[in-house]
Amino acid sequence: MIFFGGRMRISAITAFAVAASATVGLGACGGETKTDPTGTGGSTSSSGGGGAGGAPTGTGGMANVGGAGGNGGAGTGGADCTTPDGPLLAIDALFFGDTDFDGTMDPAAWQSFGFDLDGQNTTNGDLSAQCKPNAGGTPSLLNDGPGGLDNSFGRNVLPIFLALSPGFSNDANLAIASGDITLMALLEQLTSANQSPVVSKIYGAIPFGSPPSWTGTDCWPVSDASLNDPLDYGSAKLVFPNAEVAGDLWQSNGAVTLELPFVLATFTTKLTIHQARMQMQLDPSHGGASLGQIGGVLDTEEFIEIIRDMAGTFDPSLCSGSTFDSIANQIRQTSDVMVSGVQDPNQTCDGISLGLGYTMSQVLFGAVGTPAPPANPCP
Repeated sequence: MIFFGGRMRISAITAFAVAASATVGLGACGGETKTDPTGTGGSTSSSGGGGAGGAPTGTGGMANVGGAGGNGGAGTGGADCTTPDGPLLAIDALFFGDTDFDGTMDPAAWQSFGFDLDGQNTTNGDLSAQCKPNAGGTPSLLNDGPGGLDNSFGRNVLPIFLALSPGFSNDANLAIASGDITLMALLEQLTSANQSPVVSKIYGAIPFGSPPSWTGTDCWPVSDASLNDPLDYGSAKLVFPNAEVAGDLWQSNGAVTLELPFVLATFTTKLTIHQARMQMQLDPSHGGASLGQIGGVLDTEEFIEIIRDMAGTFDPSLCSGSTFDSIANQIRQTSDVMVSGVQDPNQTCDGISLGLGYTMSQVLFGAVGTPAPPANPCP
C-alpha cells in the first residue's frame, strides 16, 4: 500500500522487503502439517475488432481473427464462436495455497497443491539428495510438504506476497471473474469417463471484455501466441499427447513449459512454469472440473525479473538498488530444485517448485486475437 499526501509516503515494496526478510528468516513455517495432501475499436464480426481498451490504432483482422491491439489494448476479434472437438475448459478460479478448495482460509493449504516433482522427500534439512541452497538460504527452506510434495512457492514465497497484499488471491480471482485472464484446455474427442490417450491442448487467452457467465456459452478469445497457425485452433503450441482420463480424472501424463496469467496487486504478468504437469477431476458431463492441480518449477532468475517489474510499477527507482537487491536475494533463498526438475547435489538450486489449485468451466472458442504487449516498467 502506498500513501500519498501530507508528509507520509510508505512504499509497498519496502514493506515487501521487510516481509520477505521476516518470512524467509523464520523458515516460512506455513502452518501445521497436513497428512492428506491429496475502448474496443472494431468493426463487424467478419472483419475482426480493433484494439480493445487502447487507442483506436489497432489493426483489423481477417474473418474470425482479432485485429492487432491498439496502444495499450488487445485485439478482441469478432463475435463468432466455434464449437471445439471435445470439452474446452477455462480456469474460473485459482488457489495459491492460502485457502482450501472450499475457500476456507488455511495457512497449510499449500500442502494440498502440487506434485512430487523430483522423486525425493526432503525433511529436517537433510540435503543429501538435494541441490545446494541458493544465496545462503537455510536448509529448512528446502523441506518438502507431505509425501515429498514440492511447493516452495506456497511454503516460502506466498507468505511474502500476502504480507505485501493480503488480498492477493482475491485480486487474482477477481481478474478471472472480470474476464481479464484465464487459461484454456481442450480435451480432444473426449467422450468417455475412461479414455486413453486424450490429446489435450493448452491455450492462452486475451481479455473476454466483460465478466463471463461460466454457463458453457462464453466465446473466449484465443491468444494467437498460443497457436502455430492463427487460422487453426488445432495448431496449439502446448500439447499433452499422452494425457488420459480414468474415472473422469484427467492427467496430463507429461510436462510442458506453461505460461500462466498472474496478478499481484495491480500488476498483471505471466508466470513461466517449467516442467509443468496438470490433473483435474472432471464432472460426469465433462462440462467442468474441480480439484485441479498445476505443478512445476519457476526459474528463479526469471521470477526475480517479474518481481523487479512489479516493483517498478510502484516506483521506477525500485527497478534497481539495494532495496531490490535484498528482495532478490531473499527470493533466491527459496530455491529448492533445479529448473530441469532433476536434483543434483553438486549444483546450486536454480528453481522454485510451485503447486497451485484450480477449477474450470466449459467455454467455446472465440476469435483469435493478439494480446496487448506486457508492461515494461524496468527496461
